[in-house]
Amino acid sequence: MSGILEFYSVSWGEIRASIGSRNRKLYRAILKQFEPEFESLYDPSSFGSGPDFSEGLERWIEGELGGGGGPPVEPAPGDALGLVLLIKHHGQCIGSLQHSEAAGTKFEERFVRDAAVKALQPLFPLELLLSRPLFGVEQEDLPLWGGLTREELASIAPKLSQDAPTDESDLDIDAWMSDLWNCLGSAVDLGTDLITLYV
Repeated sequence: MSGILEFYSVSWGEIRASIGSRNRKLYRAILKQFEPEFESLYDPSSFGSGPDFSEGLERWIEGELGGGGGPPVEPAPGDALGLVLLIKHHGQCIGSLQHSEAAGTKFEERFVRDAAVKALQPLFPLELLLSRPLFGVEQEDLPLWGGLTREELASIAPKLSQDAPTDESDLDIDAWMSDLWNCLGSAVDLGTDLITLYV
């Protein structure tokens, strides 16, 4: 199974405002937009006795999840997908990086934690693109979420204004670097926060 890291330009504040808003119109609009896609991807048996993705979305909008003052909690599968729905609804997809199942470790270790760090020299851990607590929850199984604030993006903007480094010795890393440059550069240009979904 391949892995895809999707990049969404989105205001974290806009999503935060939706959490606990009790906005039934928003709930219905999101389900209308994504329910057919999610029903084809996720079998009811995937959720066991827990909430499915529509119930998970409802729990976010009703304020039953997110925003707690304690350490991040891990959501049930349906609750995790409810947050994914909020991200997809409020965000603008600005690109993705894809790898094969066999290249998963190479992507995470040699590219994100090594080559991309050397290229961008960020003042923050770049693995925040793969996993980061958001809105009081942290996910340990796919789909994972991560992201960067617009301030973090601004700090790497000078590097992104240059051409992406090339690596002719490794075509995977070369392609990922070019795609990463395009995704992060688009996020900088749009001037919003970034949320990533690793699926």
